[in-house]
Amino acid sequence: MDMAQLTAVFGWMTLINLGVYLLSAGLIVFARAWIVRLQSRITGVPAEAWPGIYVDFLGRYKLAILLFNLAPWLALLVPESLAPSEPGGIGIICVTGWLRFLGHTKVDEVVF
Repeated sequence: MDMAQLTAVFGWMTLINLGVYLLSAGLIVFARAWIVRLQSRITGVPAEAWPGIYVDFLGRYKLAILLFNLAPWLALLVPESLAPSEPGGIGIICVTGWLRFLGHTKVDEVVF
């Protein structure tokens, strides 16, 4: 799998998970009574506890989307925007600079 395919996968993962998040939030906001009744019957958890559970769920799900979908997708987009049109451009300069910073002394021998 090359970088373009990986970037596309993370982009689609982000869109799908944001859609599920928005659907969940919409159902909780607009159909709260029905959802609370259904979940209370299924799990036996009192109806008064469900609003706190929903807030916790939505917060954790949003954080997971940001950390595991959106951040990697944006990180994959950055090298594409810095990639030079011809060899030896700004992308190579950034990579070799980081390699030297990390202590690699034989940077010129690295094949890009």
